[in-house]
This record gives sequence, C-alpha cells and structure tokens, in this order.
Amino acid sequence: MPHPPQVCSQCGATYVPKQIKKNGLFCSRLCKERQHVESGRVRETYLMRKYGITHADYERMLADQGGGCALCGVKPGELTSGRFRRYLHVDHDAVTGQIRGLLCPDHNLLIGRWKHDPALLRRAADYLERGADACVRSEVGV
Repeated sequence: MPHPPQVCSQCGATYVPKQIKKNGLFCSRLCKERQHVESGRVRETYLMRKYGITHADYERMLADQGGGCALCGVKPGELTSGRFRRYLHVDHDAVTGQIRGLLCPDHNLLIGRWKHDPALLRRAADYLERGADACVRSEVGV
C-alpha cells in the first residue's frame, strides 16, 4: 500500500515517500543535506568531531579575539566568497591538538605552508625587513 503524499520540509514540493522516516520528511537527499547545512548542524558536527568544541565555544573564541582573525582582524562577514571562506578557521597545533585561535583562510593556509615553524616565520620577517631597508637605501642613493 503506497504512503500518502507528503510535503518536503525543505523545498515544499509534494512527493510520495517510499517509506516514512522519523527525522523529517524530504523529497530528496539533496533537500535533506541543504536543510542540515542551513540549520548549522553540519558545522556543529564538524567542529565537535575535528576540534572537540561546540559552536558556542567557537563564538566565544571569536568574541575573545575581537570578532576577527587573530592576525589581521578580518571579520567573517568580510571574507570573500569561496569554498573555505565562510568562517574563520580553527588554528590548532597538529601534534598536541591545542587550539591557538581563529584565523582567516589566508593566514591559516600561510601558517600551514610554513609548517607551523616560528623560527622559519621569524626568518621570513627578518628577510622582508632587510629587503625593505635595502629598497629604501637604494632609492636614497646610499
């Protein structure tokens, strides 16, 4: 005996379900996934699984560092669109799992590419400062 027609919780389309499920009625897997993304359940699950923090913990960390990236201060709403640009990234020590703070995607990738090595980053800063001094001296004619 077929099930009676239902209305999709996400898109509002009418459909005949193959089976009745307890946790919401969706006309397709895509509608179910969209609803989870829009509700924040996907993000909440990701933060807990990957870092052991809740969305409330994330929001508290964001507020503690002034609402933006710990390095440049860019706010989540100011990020350009893109796959990794919806939220600030949780920066953590890969060995200990200790969370350091929240970074914009650019700075999180930068630190990762520099292998989380403070000495290497200091040498890069020294290099940039020496380069800036050399440019100023050559413009003055020294």
